[in-house]
Amino acid sequence: MKRLLTTISMTLLLSVLIGGSGCILDEKIVELVLTNETYADFAEYDSSDSWTHPDTLDNYGADLDEALADAGYDRSDIKSATLMAGHYGVTRFSHSHDWQISGRIEVQRIDVPGAAATIINYTGASVQGALGQKIPVSLNSAGVTVINNALADFINGANPVLVLTVVNGDVTPDPTPADKIDFDWRAWITIQILLETNVEVPDPF
Repeated sequence: MKRLLTTISMTLLLSVLIGGSGCILDEKIVELVLTNETYADFAEYDSSDSWTHPDTLDNYGADLDEALADAGYDRSDIKSATLMAGHYGVTRFSHSHDWQISGRIEVQRIDVPGAAATIINYTGASVQGALGQKIPVSLNSAGVTVINNALADFINGANPVLVLTVVNGDVTPDPTPADKIDFDWRAWITIQILLETNVEVPDPF
């Protein structure tokens, strides 16, 4: 599953001026920043400490187009787009004891040939402690490159398909068939899109 949350902020602040009938308007190029957040959900139910679970963002390009359209823009308005941040958090947990998990989250683009690359590492992360949280993480440069290349291709007309995959390697205490680790969690990726557009502003002179 995934969701796009969009906010717009202007990097050039324009004063709101109310002019009379003789007001002259001047056309200016301004830059706008669109912040776009996408998430992948993972359901974990395992009796071992090693598992691999993917979630495919198969409509990533279309979702970005929709976010742009909702804000009144399209790909032709984009100046650049880059990955800015990553987070994780647990959305469901009901055990009587905590678990500490270690592993990584990989990203792979599958609409074109390409290898998976680690984007997030997690070590000794408390599952219970992450419940209801949105925890910021450092991003691995190899995974950042995969997403930034996909964004560059998106600007040029492609529709990237991304897969985020949890590759877990260790759990403390060890799960067993009688005490399986059972929780849902989420990984967020946040990108920043720089837009250029023309606006008419009052010319004070």
